[in-house]
Amino acid sequence: MASFNLENTNFELLIRKNTQVNYLGNFEPTKNFTDNPIMVKINEIFYTSQRIIIDCFIKTNFNEIMNTKMNKIVGYGSITDGTFKLEVRILNFSNDEYLKKKINKGDHINIIGISQATDPVHLLVNDINDIIKLDGHMPFLKLLKANQVPSKRKLSEDSTETEKKDNLFNILINLIFMLI
Repeated sequence: MASFNLENTNFELLIRKNTQVNYLGNFEPTKNFTDNPIMVKINEIFYTSQRIIIDCFIKTNFNEIMNTKMNKIVGYGSITDGTFKLEVRILNFSNDEYLKKKINKGDHINIIGISQATDPVHLLVNDINDIIKLDGHMPFLKLLKANQVPSKRKLSEDSTETEKKDNLFNILINLIFMLI
């Protein structure tokens, strides 16, 4: 994927002098996806552009922080699977609603959102209802050891032609499924 689009879209859009542009309104990313989210691991978030579910644990409790770009209060926190960690931003966040869910550091959860490849890589979540508390807890020491940030895999120059073809085939299959 080219760096011109911050690697967060699967297409390139060219606008020329003769291009007509119609304003249809603001894009609300988590409300425009009506399909069922797919289950992925934290280190696989780069390979989909649809809503995803991640089975994980709370690494850092969520808290209200003013996002100056959006001019609104957003919930910031992080999740882990024991190896990888991922920053999470909850758009319509309320500390009171979060406290009612009784979610604490280390708690096992499922979280639904859309991966964002912008720096830093993060999961964009619509609201606190997209977090489902599950049974289970990750020990504090294991939470501390989870410090790898997910990154895109790159084909190395020493990859065999078969590996390159297999990787290209997998990318094409994923693109086809995203278009369906």
